[in-house]
Amino acid sequence: MRSIYKFGGSSIKCAATIKQIADLIIKCPNNCLVVLSATYNSTNELEEIFETSNLDLVKAFFNKHQVIIDELETSTDLSDFQSELESYLKNEKTKSVLDSVYSIGERVSTRILSDYLQKREVHNHLADARDYITTNRNFNEAKVLFKNTKDKCHPLNEKELIITQGFIAKTLSGETSTLGREGSDYSAAIFAWALDDVRELVIWKDVKGIYGHDPKLLDSAPLIPNLSYRQTKLLTNKGAKILFHRTMNPLIEKNLPLIVKSVFFPDESGSCISEGEVAKLKAISTQEIDGAKALLTVFGLDYDQSLVTNEHPYELDENNDDYFSLEVRQQDLAALINLFGDHLFSSHK
Repeated sequence: MRSIYKFGGSSIKCAATIKQIADLIIKCPNNCLVVLSATYNSTNELEEIFETSNLDLVKAFFNKHQVIIDELETSTDLSDFQSELESYLKNEKTKSVLDSVYSIGERVSTRILSDYLQKREVHNHLADARDYITTNRNFNEAKVLFKNTKDKCHPLNEKELIITQGFIAKTLSGETSTLGREGSDYSAAIFAWALDDVRELVIWKDVKGIYGHDPKLLDSAPLIPNLSYRQTKLLTNKGAKILFHRTMNPLIEKNLPLIVKSVFFPDESGSCISEGEVAKLKAISTQEIDGAKALLTVFGLDYDQSLVTNEHPYELDENNDDYFSLEVRQQDLAALINLFGDHLFSSHK
């Protein structure tokens, strides 16, 4: 059996976190395919490099990664990546070129991790995701060609430990494409769908799992231990920053559980998303409509007009059995999150 492990950029900030990731991979009881994002903030940095063609920013980008390499005490050489990136800056600024620039981030991070594992005598196969995930030519947010992808992924079934990239892919004609910003979750789900004998997808984050709301904004929001596919899609569609919006479909088709856990607290169970309904969902999600308005969605609480005072004017947008949505002023959002949070999560304070 195989586990798919995905590590996001927020948990790849320095040499110490690379070491933690390596420890988790080594402890995996199954064959493992690892999908890695670029290091923290690297995609934003590459976008700025693309827009400005500033070679000082290129140098800073690679210096940042060289610090990680030096602390890991490996001999990873990134000079070819630097030359490749500088060559892209001489081209016309098209979406296609931007995708090629973007690809540097994931390819650098996976090279560093693969070399570090080799240093620890952990043999691994470094696979270029672009050789396996095939898309159309809608650059920056490409559509996956699933049949082509499945066929190309078949040889990976023979490998034990695979390190590969999230976010990046390739068109039928061989051009680098990407699946949309934050698309590494989707890459992991695609590999989970395409490979044989996959038992789970584990997405490792810097938080302990999925919460009823962002715990940085609402400390009473509890961890949600179990969610159904349907509940997760509802939350995501209503703005919850849980997963990339296309992630669930390949998992639903193959009926694979998705577990969200913390890199820093790996022994805690996290949150599990799977088939079938579980406990009634209690959560709050938000979506920005424009600079002045937002959509606030409350799951697990019946709409009661008396809960909202005239101090916070709103318009009822939806009212369903599972949830209701209010169009509110941005300036009232924090107060309303706390108001509904008190009703939903007061027992968890």
